[in-house]
Amino acid sequence: MNEEQRHMRVSYISDVEGNISYFKKYVERSKIVSFDKDGNLKLSENGIFVFGGDIFDKGPGDIRIARLVINLKRKYPDRCYLLIGNRDANKLRFTSELSDDDVENRPLDEVPPIPCVGNKLKPLHFIKENAHKGYENDKITRLKWMLKETLGSPDTFEFRREELAILSGRNDDEISDEEVIASFLESVQEGGFVVEYLKLAQIGVILHDTLFVHGGVNVESCGFVPDYKKFRYFDRATGDVVVKSVDDIPGFLLPENHTVEDWINHLNAFADDALNHYLQSPFWQEKDGIWIRGGEALMAYQSTPATQGRGVIVPTFVDGGKVSKFSEKLVQYLQQSRLSRVIVGHKPVADSPLVIRDDGALEVIMADTSYSDPSSADNRGDAVAEVIVEPDGSALVHGVLSDGKEYNFILPAVHEMNTGNLIGKKTKDDFWIKAKLEDQTLLLVKTEGRKVTRKYISPHEVKAHL
Repeated sequence: MNEEQRHMRVSYISDVEGNISYFKKYVERSKIVSFDKDGNLKLSENGIFVFGGDIFDKGPGDIRIARLVINLKRKYPDRCYLLIGNRDANKLRFTSELSDDDVENRPLDEVPPIPCVGNKLKPLHFIKENAHKGYENDKITRLKWMLKETLGSPDTFEFRREELAILSGRNDDEISDEEVIASFLESVQEGGFVVEYLKLAQIGVILHDTLFVHGGVNVESCGFVPDYKKFRYFDRATGDVVVKSVDDIPGFLLPENHTVEDWINHLNAFADDALNHYLQSPFWQEKDGIWIRGGEALMAYQSTPATQGRGVIVPTFVDGGKVSKFSEKLVQYLQQSRLSRVIVGHKPVADSPLVIRDDGALEVIMADTSYSDPSSADNRGDAVAEVIVEPDGSALVHGVLSDGKEYNFILPAVHEMNTGNLIGKKTKDDFWIKAKLEDQTLLLVKTEGRKVTRKYISPHEVKAHL
């Protein structure tokens, strides 16, 4: 950070995923980001903005949100930071996998499922299952297969049609399938909004005593930098992962005396190199019997199977609803660089950020609230959240829960011990103290898989359960 930045507040939001209504609610409540009279974003004089990644996919706002944050980054290059999420980097697949050669010249029965992304349905079977819809082996159908079966985005094709209609002043039914797929393919070309976002984005950033990445940090990932030319996502013939263990991932470890800042700088350079590699050679090419494509390494780095968990875009501090215990080696690694907090998105944590705190050691704030209200059409409902890191090391967390209740609380600097703070602590019956409402009532949450149990309790009552 430069001297000016040291006195600034940092606003964080993540995983908007194309939901422009949610993004606007965030801006309306933000203490740092706002709209100007022309509808463009602006920052307060003492504010920094960090977007934590995953800008695309699950709403009709991909193009408009991308334009807003891209313009904000260009307006405030040293005060706006865009991070790369899995839903941002995985779009680079479109160019090669929807190319004329791959769709028209490759025998359909040779195109495999992509088991490394949880997909078991080949395009051939997808077409057969949807024959009643008129699906055939063309780019449109192949894109629908990719979105639904390999990218977890079954509604994104129609969301894009809806947004194109809004932007052009037409009705949805006036937007052809050809216009929709053209929009997707143009987005990943030079000058397209996905490529422009990735050009301006980075894998991580350090501000104050806080490390921001999309997913999480673990011991295996610390200090490791993948090779941007040799790291592969999946085998073109089988769709399966190429690496079978962390030791198989091509790359290098930084010297033992490196800092976290050194590591993040190397990862950001890796992302830049991988994106440039993609722009130079985006299509499949066979070399020595192996099919490769530019940008493969960045696509691989956003995949859990491909990285074997050795990365920062998709690892998470919560596994199966259970919060992982902080590794002493990880805490020591961060503390050696005077870092005491990690802020991430990626893993949904219901309708308010989840704080995991070990006073004097480390604090993690997970702020993906994309599954706040499963009963609502967009899975978010009224919920909205903003996390603000203050120059003194404290953090302000405020927003609205899915039931309309408002919360607003300050987390003291991590190095402060015995402050009476209860947020981020765990009770004897496995509830996490998650938020403090404006009337001082505490929200407690327990997760078991996808099941979330919540209750409200007074600070006086909760102390008996610690």
